[in-house]
Amino acid sequence: MLKELFSSSARVQALSLLLLNPDTKFYQREIETITGLAIRSIQRETEKLEALGILHKSTEANRVYFQGNRSYILFPELRKMLLKTVGLKVVLADARQANKRIKVAFIHGPFAAERETLTDPIAIFVVGDISKQELQGRAEEVQSPIGREITCYVRTPQSFRSGVQLGYGFVASVLAGPKLFLIGDKRILRSLATGAWERRSPPKRERAAEVFEWWSIP
Repeated sequence: MLKELFSSSARVQALSLLLLNPDTKFYQREIETITGLAIRSIQRETEKLEALGILHKSTEANRVYFQGNRSYILFPELRKMLLKTVGLKVVLADARQANKRIKVAFIHGPFAAERETLTDPIAIFVVGDISKQELQGRAEEVQSPIGREITCYVRTPQSFRSGVQLGYGFVASVLAGPKLFLIGDKRILRSLATGAWERRSPPKRERAAEVFEWWSIP
């Protein structure tokens, strides 16, 4: 089932737009304008997805609208897969070089918490030796077809450790919140952060430990 859904690039593009914006209704010509897909492909794919129950179809003023169906049983899983697909397009220029430049990358904020509003961007946090300009440039290429802004936050391993050590508010809020990992995992993120604690004086380590009790969060 999932293999079939992701076997067509047109289907993936339509799914990305509709499932990452489930509170918005789109008519087929509107999908054509946003994604750049041919109208025949859109007609074919939206009808197939509606038949599977993934999309909801409605008619208003002689226009047929399609919308992501939140009640579909696999909606959360599909949405996470699409978010990862979008995120990886931003952080991976070359998969073979990814781990050399990026230590960890994850989606955070409202999308990771599944509480996004119509205007919330997809926020990606990256720790590595890569420029924000490079990532944001790729983000701008990806965001138009999905109808969502993508914002990248980049920290070098050194600046990330410093932020942890100092209890920097933004870093603290990101670490304490839900995450959808694109590269690396919680274990790697923890090792990057705790490296600073191990080299600092005990009082600062204790303070950092109090701020970042997120280690125990599932």
